[in-house]
Amino acid sequence: MNNILIGVISGIAAAVLARAVVRDRQNHRRLYQMIFVLTLAICFSAIKLAAPHRQTDSELSEQMDRAFANNPVYVAIKQYEPALYAEIKNEFKTGLQSGQKPEDMIEPIVARLLPVFSKYVPNASNEAVVRFMHAMVSSLQQLRAPSGELCYDYMFPSPGTVRMPHRQLDPATQKEVMESIAQVIRSAAVAPRTPPQARDVTPYLEPIMADLREKYGPPVMQMQNPRAPDVDKHLICNVTIDLYTRILELPEDESGSLIRYLAAP
Repeated sequence: MNNILIGVISGIAAAVLARAVVRDRQNHRRLYQMIFVLTLAICFSAIKLAAPHRQTDSELSEQMDRAFANNPVYVAIKQYEPALYAEIKNEFKTGLQSGQKPEDMIEPIVARLLPVFSKYVPNASNEAVVRFMHAMVSSLQQLRAPSGELCYDYMFPSPGTVRMPHRQLDPATQKEVMESIAQVIRSAAVAPRTPPQARDVTPYLEPIMADLREKYGPPVMQMQNPRAPDVDKHLICNVTIDLYTRILELPEDESGSLIRYLAAP
């Protein structure tokens, strides 16, 4: 009887996780927002400007263009979203001139960039989104190494507490994050693909859910409300990493389609 009860509870837990991942688009898009905040923080940490408050407006503008030209994300945005690039550059420049730190400017600029990035992911190539998600999983794994709470805090930051992750991520991972997100933008802009439908991707999740149910059991239900005050932060981090790791173990066409579906509005 206990085995049956445990099996029923575990089945419910798996169903809850599947619903949270596949059907609750708003919840999943919050995860993508976290991922993009992380990405943007990496991008900002890579921009090195000398004494911006001592330069003329044109000198600072030229220096920013040179710095941004070394960042593949900004190169892609400049090419495919030139108006947005100009807005970001101006906002970043104004903030620097007023003495703001890069991390203080992340949240308002994310508000501009998130809708743009969100529209590209569902239409990008499977190759591009799979590469991007590999970079994200690698980032979360590195953040989990010193502390599960650090990993959780990056996924679900409190308002106004965005952290800069460059000290926790190795240079190779930072580089891959930026190059992979640029590839997502390019692939969607040059050869947009139609986002998959639920019927196309739901079968891929069944074995993944079975694995997560077996590994975590009933506690996996915490994924239903990952911001609860008593949530196990280590568990949330581990389940998230395991979920995407399992998705990435699928053939590229299947994993890419699933990632693009989850990112669709």
